[in-house]
Amino acid sequence: PCTLSNVLFDYSKDVLKVNGLNYNWAGNVGEMTCRLSSVDDLIQGGAVLGSVQVYAESILIDPIFSWWENKPDSEEESPNISLLPNGSSLSYSVKSKVIIWDGLECAEASSRGEIGTKTMRISFAKTQLLDGEATIQGQLKTSNNKYSLGLVGSAEGFLISDMFRVYENFGQDFLRAEHLEGRGDVSGSMNLVW
Repeated sequence: PCTLSNVLFDYSKDVLKVNGLNYNWAGNVGEMTCRLSSVDDLIQGGAVLGSVQVYAESILIDPIFSWWENKPDSEEESPNISLLPNGSSLSYSVKSKVIIWDGLECAEASSRGEIGTKTMRISFAKTQLLDGEATIQGQLKTSNNKYSLGLVGSAEGFLISDMFRVYENFGQDFLRAEHLEGRGDVSGSMNLVW
């Protein structure tokens, strides 16, 4: 079940504004504000143009992925998957007190970027996790019925033993959480395709 409250819209001169829409869905709780232009075209399946800001108490990633994997497809699988309709440009900013993904809990998370037809650019993302701090940039792209995620960033001052605990010793027995102590720093890049 999803709860929406404070549903106030302002529509004039082909611009739709939503101020302070409160939502609560599967542990995802927060408030959203957005401004969309060219709404008449959008209703007809046209480009999504505008901006959205989310201020969340909590973001739970698992229910979002579960919905994504089980969402009804209106069309047969297409080799030309897209994030938004052609010509779209939607800037976003997200701030959340907590983000939970499996056993990993992140605090004071913030991100901003832009979502287009085939690309989501992450201009900046920052969070506190495992008693340290992580900062990343990157982009999610779609092509040939696949998603590709490229990230560049760093994590500083995190507790190594906590990382091994959260990820269940990475499925191995040689090096375990109880063998480790201290803090770590990591920087680098990562590319994922699925």
